[in-house]
Amino acid sequence: MCKLWILWISVFVVGCSATSLPSSSDAEVRASQRSAQGGYRVLYAFRGSRDGALPMAGLLPIGGGTMIGTTFAGGSNLCGGSGCGTLFTVNEAGSETVLHAFQKDHKLGRDGAGPEGEFSGYGTTIAGGLGCSDASHGGGCGVIFTVTRDGNERVVYRFKGTPEGQAPIGSLAAPLGSNAALFGVTELGGAYNKGTLYSWIPSKKPRTLHSFYGAPDGAFPLAGLSLVGNNAFYGTTSSGGNACSSYGGCGTVFSVDTDGDFATLYSFKGGSDGAAPAAAMDGAVGVTISGGKNCPSAIDGGGCGTIFKIEGSKRESVLYRFRGYPSDGAQPISIQRINGVFYGVTQTGGAHNFGTIFTFAKNKEHVIYSFKGGTNGAFPIGFLAQLYDGSPLYGVTESGGTGCGSLGCGVIYSLK
Repeated sequence: MCKLWILWISVFVVGCSATSLPSSSDAEVRASQRSAQGGYRVLYAFRGSRDGALPMAGLLPIGGGTMIGTTFAGGSNLCGGSGCGTLFTVNEAGSETVLHAFQKDHKLGRDGAGPEGEFSGYGTTIAGGLGCSDASHGGGCGVIFTVTRDGNERVVYRFKGTPEGQAPIGSLAAPLGSNAALFGVTELGGAYNKGTLYSWIPSKKPRTLHSFYGAPDGAFPLAGLSLVGNNAFYGTTSSGGNACSSYGGCGTVFSVDTDGDFATLYSFKGGSDGAAPAAAMDGAVGVTISGGKNCPSAIDGGGCGTIFKIEGSKRESVLYRFRGYPSDGAQPISIQRINGVFYGVTQTGGAHNFGTIFTFAKNKEHVIYSFKGGTNGAFPIGFLAQLYDGSPLYGVTESGGTGCGSLGCGVIYSLK
């Protein structure tokens, strides 16, 4: 799991260390006990008004039993009436406090809209900021923001679109032992409007390290970077590459170092090896939301997703292929290590087809919770958080709960 050091909200994520597959340990025993204990609890259900709606990223601890998170919508009646999103805190008792409600299309609003990544001292929004000259961007191409010690949001950079970058997405990452440049991706923009890879030093303009072209390098990254070693990162693109003709490519894994040297490590073929990675990796281990060829419930017959590992230069091995409803999960959207054991969530599948929380060890996947939909929550997303060793796991769903009518606006949950 990514290690986090935040001095209030003034520093940033340090990164993820290189990954080795977990072996048998007490942590595995505790992981298997979580489902047996039946300790799932909805801590908070978003109402879709001032408190936010549709969380699209996980929570991160900031000390004192408190976590920080974002919602993609809610917070106001702006952005077409659905709200432009929020930055909030929540404690382990379920008390939620909105720190900031984004106001992209307000006549005074240049603060961004639609945050989709974990906030780790700095955050991003995919829209807003009024930094784009093209009116079709709806008032901006996204921002990088931070929060001052008194809880006020402050925009530190507004993206300009093509050729610079548009729609920054995912968390910003930093190399170990560094307090200088952060590294991130944009989903769109760049020289070919298929996304960019950039580095950014606070108070300066981002430096575009790579503009994605499609083939062979990939297109449209949807998640942040994972630190491998001290000065290199792995990342993914959701499409592109040169090994799959479907949908403009089935995605890639790439590497970049702190000098900006870029390399495509693997292009997904879309069959048994997986397709469409859309989540941040944990070191060399990642997930794809499609592919695997092991899932009769897949709409396109292409599979319910995989867990994979990058083995050396340009070699991928599949560690697990998801089977989908009702056997296990489908469309895995996160993977991380907690105390040496891999945890993740799938957006669908499970006993009720509303998603799962799973563990993975010794090449075996184990569902520790199946979401039930309705007030229980549906379609989990983002990283899981743990306040301390042995504490419950905390996460979010993008739907379900008691707000926003029958679909729900999402929930914050804990699992003992």
